[in-house]
Amino acid sequence: MKNFRQYKHATIKFSRDPEKMFTILRGSNGTGKTNIMNAMTWCLYGKEKHQSNQSSGDTNGLPIVNKESLKETPKNRHINMSVELHLVGDYEIKIERKLTLRNSGQTGVEYDRGAGGPIPVRSTPSVRSYLHWLDPSSGWKSISENEFKRYIHSMLPENLSRYFLFDGEKLMNFFKHDQNVKEGIEDISQIEIMEQAIKRLDNIKKEKARKTKNDPQVEQHEEKVDHTRKKLQELKSKIQELKSIRMQKKESLDEKNAQLEKIGGDTTKFREEEKEVSAERDRLNEEYRRINSNIKEHVLEHAGYILAHEAISNTLAIIKEKSEVGLLPPDIKDTFLSDLLEKNCCICGNDISKGKPRELVVSQLSKARYTEISPISWKLNSELESIDTTTAKMTLRVLEKKGDALDTEHQSKEKQLGYLRQRLKGIDEDVTKRLVGERSKLENEIKYCDGELPVAKYKKKEKDKELAGQKLELSKAVKEAHKHNQISNEKYFCITALEGLEATKKKLIEDVRSEVQRKTKKFFLNFIWKESYVDVKINEDYEVAAVDVDGYGVRENLSSGERVMLALAFMAALRGNAGFKFPLVIDTLFGRISGQTRFNTAHALPDALRGEQVILLVTDTEYQAQIQDDEGNQTHPAVHDIIKHRVGKDYDIMFDGKSSEVRQHE
Repeated sequence: MKNFRQYKHATIKFSRDPEKMFTILRGSNGTGKTNIMNAMTWCLYGKEKHQSNQSSGDTNGLPIVNKESLKETPKNRHINMSVELHLVGDYEIKIERKLTLRNSGQTGVEYDRGAGGPIPVRSTPSVRSYLHWLDPSSGWKSISENEFKRYIHSMLPENLSRYFLFDGEKLMNFFKHDQNVKEGIEDISQIEIMEQAIKRLDNIKKEKARKTKNDPQVEQHEEKVDHTRKKLQELKSKIQELKSIRMQKKESLDEKNAQLEKIGGDTTKFREEEKEVSAERDRLNEEYRRINSNIKEHVLEHAGYILAHEAISNTLAIIKEKSEVGLLPPDIKDTFLSDLLEKNCCICGNDISKGKPRELVVSQLSKARYTEISPISWKLNSELESIDTTTAKMTLRVLEKKGDALDTEHQSKEKQLGYLRQRLKGIDEDVTKRLVGERSKLENEIKYCDGELPVAKYKKKEKDKELAGQKLELSKAVKEAHKHNQISNEKYFCITALEGLEATKKKLIEDVRSEVQRKTKKFFLNFIWKESYVDVKINEDYEVAAVDVDGYGVRENLSSGERVMLALAFMAALRGNAGFKFPLVIDTLFGRISGQTRFNTAHALPDALRGEQVILLVTDTEYQAQIQDDEGNQTHPAVHDIIKHRVGKDYDIMFDGKSSEVRQHE
């Protein structure tokens, strides 16, 4: 590159080692990574495909020619800018595009279609393109400038270049437009040649029809076919229009949601949530009071038994123990002994008014006082056994536990309510109401599209069937008319050839779609780390979806990393079917993916792109930093560490504030 954008001069040699497929170009944002891709597309097609200022009316931005070199070039002197690509395959090829312009001394820029980018005003640009190829037997040969475009198209058609040189960050939104998928499959199918042939044959057929007399039956069937085709085209246009409107409304809806989030949120939603949380808090509070009341009633009813249970049980155990060894109850009743002491005479007639005999009777009377203890203990034990103190204790614990849980939940609702009320204080409700109203309108418009699309698709499907039947009837009528010499051989040939071409076109598209679907599935399941996806489908409307383990097609609900991986898998599948060999250049592939997905992608990429020459434009953050898997709380090696054994060339892009320089990484 010479004087292209930030680069005064830069030479980059890409790795050609099949075992070390990667060339790394690392640089911070703004250093000129993307302009390396722009240099390639400018050299091949005369335009920068990765610049935002593509409009012919755009007068903003920097000139395509190096700004510093322009400053150093005297006024009215000429400056040259050039980009040269060397490709080595069966032949060595040198492709060069050169821009020469006069330094007008003006600071403004204008987009010049011939220059393929913005240039200083009044600079009178001149562009030349060159292609040389090395013939091993006779040396270098050149082609004329008139043949340049045809040769480039044979190497890599411009419409296919986006599958070889692309921005990794834009992959996240690739499937927002089903047209991208349709165009991709049709581009790879190379059906434009067939469509040109169909269009040409159809024109010839119409010309022959004007010059020759037609069979009335054939004309009638042709009118039906033309009418149905017209209706079918109207339905296709309506479907495309509905999809386009839905996409625009969805983007606007995302923007409104982002605006609402930025100002604090949807006050209407918060008010409703506040009401719900407040009602739930009050319910919990009432339930907590009821549980506390139940606890008090339970304690009052069972507390005496529960508290005295242990003491009474111990007493009964002692009585039982004494009874079992014969100490209780005594053999003599206390009333009998009291009578003896009162009469001072034993039943044997001896005097017991004093002395040891009386002391002996008194001691027996002391023991006899426990005579009635057994009936009392039996009755007490029976009463205790009828009281289930264990169940009472367990019931109390259950009530207390439920009360604690209600209290915790009640406090949580109080905090949530405080958070909602705090958020509501800082939100402009007038702005919110306006945004919510606009959002609601967009949601209704999306619902309308969602309702109309299936109807239009069904009608299209029915028209497809109707058209197929009418074509069959037309074919029969044409053959019958030709058999009776009522239709010219030339028109008959055109009609039958058109039938064959249209059938071949349809079969080709279906075959390519099926093959791209198969390869997209293979690459995606290798890239993605989750086991929740089992398939990828591309339906007849070119809608791409990952299929989860439950059989649901998922697209809009994919994470940003998953969307990038699905788009990359689709791009890899398209390349596999393209049939063209050209280096794959990807800008900032890992910028929008992180964690386990980044780790898996880095591991899968070498095998998924085996046999390719891959140029990765990266930042140090996405390439050098360790991969943090937040979900799994793990740290993985950096992308650099994962693929370094497959890296053949490694460069740094250095920017000093004026120009960029490419250096070998140390």
